[in-house]
Amino acid sequence: MFGINFDPWIDASPLPVPRADTHSDETPCSPITPRWFGPPVEGEACSFTGLERATFQTKLLGAFGGSVVKVSLIQKGAHRGKHLVFAPSVHEMFTWLSAHPGKIPEFKPDFRGARLANIPRRWIRAPKNQETCSFTSLGHYSFYSLLEEAGSAIQTAQLRLPDESRASRLVWLPSIHDYLVRKAEKQYAE
Repeated sequence: MFGINFDPWIDASPLPVPRADTHSDETPCSPITPRWFGPPVEGEACSFTGLERATFQTKLLGAFGGSVVKVSLIQKGAHRGKHLVFAPSVHEMFTWLSAHPGKIPEFKPDFRGARLANIPRRWIRAPKNQETCSFTSLGHYSFYSLLEEAGSAIQTAQLRLPDESRASRLVWLPSIHDYLVRKAEKQYAE
């Protein structure tokens, strides 16, 4: 039972680094820590890119956003949504830009590489109030909204003793990633 989710090819093999001068569906996802992140809070810079919020939104999500794996999440009753980008796809685009200064990439996002990314096979705890998820950068409310939207597509487990009214919710990390990639691919196709 302990080895049921272990795939030695995925879990033990390093991913090759893509070449900066090419990009195709055959290019595997880069070895950057696979995680999702959103725009930084107003007045702060993104920890991954160093971009401030306005530049992040207008350039990374706007003009250059057609080449990265990104997803928009809109919560029930909200007018605006949260946007997340997949770190390895941003790295691939920046690598391409370093070899092609002053150009805007015209390649489509590498959804195949995102699906094959080496996501850690582990359970994570849903973020508490005033905390964010280290994998998705979503806060407590947004994270639970995502779980509600996804339903059984994201695998969860609740730890609750019989006399407890609240449970500790654990989430299978690869299932969050799979859901976000499928949603991003569907949004790209629309």
